[in-house]
Amino acid sequence: MPSRPHTEHELAVDQWQQSSYGLRGDRFEMNGTWGNHTHPDLELNLLLSGHVQYLHCGQRYQVRTGQMVAFWAGLPHGVEVVEGPVDFCFLTVPLPQLLIWGIDSLRLSQLLRGAMIEDDHPSDLDLLQVPKWITELDSPGLPRQYASLEVQARVQRILGTGQGQPRQAAHLVSNIIDWLGAHYGEAIAIGDIAAAVECNPQQAMRSFKQATGITIVTWLNQLRLGVAARLMLNTRDDLQTIAIQSGFGSRAQFYTHFQKFFGTNPGAWRDQHTT
Repeated sequence: MPSRPHTEHELAVDQWQQSSYGLRGDRFEMNGTWGNHTHPDLELNLLLSGHVQYLHCGQRYQVRTGQMVAFWAGLPHGVEVVEGPVDFCFLTVPLPQLLIWGIDSLRLSQLLRGAMIEDDHPSDLDLLQVPKWITELDSPGLPRQYASLEVQARVQRILGTGQGQPRQAAHLVSNIIDWLGAHYGEAIAIGDIAAAVECNPQQAMRSFKQATGITIVTWLNQLRLGVAARLMLNTRDDLQTIAIQSGFGSRAQFYTHFQKFFGTNPGAWRDQHTT
């Protein structure tokens, strides 16, 4: 989530291809919906009161009071229903930091494929700790260091602990995801990605799979599906146009990937979600 907007109008405006928010957080009263947006971070949400309904990568999720949820914010997401008053907290963890910390590779691959993961063991302590972390992460010196360690432990409790990645590999994977986020609408070859991040194609593919548990192509298709779902809900563009805009290149390729992920064809999905 971005910092609190200044006007109600800004809540509905899409915010696209943003840079990482860094290791930080915010707390505010959410009294309106949020337009779709992306930023290359793990996002943790906690509602101290109220309920919201997310649209994340084309799928709807209910978020309840006191239930911490984690999702990959590099996929299109926004809030379309607010039942309040909603006292809303969020924390963001940049991908390089997340990879250096080390989380379970299966969980990470689920996040990058669009899952929204709920904590299986919610704790009333979150209601006290998360607002404290938000304040301390905005402070210099030891308070920020302590908060960072505590957030790391909390993330690993939700997502599991895995092998941490070397700093260089973590930043390489992050650079690949950032570049794909800016170029998903284009025809892309592995060589294009490798050239952009200044490594050879084999290194790019190997590093990405080792760090995330999925291939570069799988991630790119997931991002394109999220973009396509957003366009189907927010525009009246025909499906051929959406297929091209989201980077699939052809309507047939778009239909194949969409059917596999959503379990239905794009036309039926659009009718179901826009009525």
